[in-house]
Amino acid sequence: MRFGLITNGDLAFQRRKVEAVGLDTRMEHLIASGEVGVAKPDRRIFEHACSVFGVRPSDAAYVGDRLRTDAIGAARAGLTGIWLNRRGVAPTAEDVAEAARLGVIELSSLAAVPRALVAETN
Repeated sequence: MRFGLITNGDLAFQRRKVEAVGLDTRMEHLIASGEVGVAKPDRRIFEHACSVFGVRPSDAAYVGDRLRTDAIGAARAGLTGIWLNRRGVAPTAEDVAEAARLGVIELSSLAAVPRALVAETN
């Protein structure tokens, strides 16, 4: 698996945060809205990230902790959208319906991501 990060922020600031927690060695690419000119949930930032990775959106997954901004935005762009709902947040009925229509996967733990991705491909 390859890993990257999409953030709605300034590249330099986000890079410092990623380095501070030691994730810089795990992240192949850091995509920042400040550099791309569009922010999540705009499909173009997800499409840009896929282009940088050289993969089709249908072959990529995006995990985020915001349902609309992250998971629904990614799914609208053709990626597998995964909502990391650690706190058991109750989304709006509108978001629930759209997430269901787009096939968004809701998980409560990062540990569940590999199993969810395997199930998605079967």
